[in-house]
Amino acid sequence: MSRLSRFVLVLLAAAVAAPSLSAHVAVTGRVLDGALPLPPASVALWEIADADSSLVSGATTTIDGDFRIEVPAGAYTLVASFVGYDDVRQRVGAEGTTVDVGVLQLVPSAAALSEVRVTARRSQVA
Repeated sequence: MSRLSRFVLVLLAAAVAAPSLSAHVAVTGRVLDGALPLPPASVALWEIADADSSLVSGATTTIDGDFRIEVPAGAYTLVASFVGYDDVRQRVGAEGTTVDVGVLQLVPSAAALSEVRVTARRSQVA
C-alpha cells in the first residue's frame, strides 16, 4: 500500500470516528406539581467534579412541563427548580442518544413567600 493510500485511509477513518467523539445525548423528562405541569420550571445539568461542579446546560419546561437538554456524554447532576418549590436533584448518566429521567415531582416549599421583589438598575451612559 502506498503512502498516499495509507494517508487517505487514516484520514477517512478519522472523519468517520470524529462525529462519535463529539456526540451529544438528549436528556428529557417532565416536571410536575402533583398531576399538573409546572411551566416554566428551570432544569439544569451540572457536571460532577471532585472539587467543584460547573453548569453545563439548562432549559425551561414547556407548557406541558416537558424539557429536553442536549449535552456531551458524561455524569451529571440534574436540578429542577421553580419559585416557591423545593429543588429536586437527581444523578444522570448521559450515555447513548437519549436518556429519559421520567417525571420529576416538585413539592411546594414549607417556607411561604409573602412577596417577590424584582429590582433593576440602569447605568447612565454619558
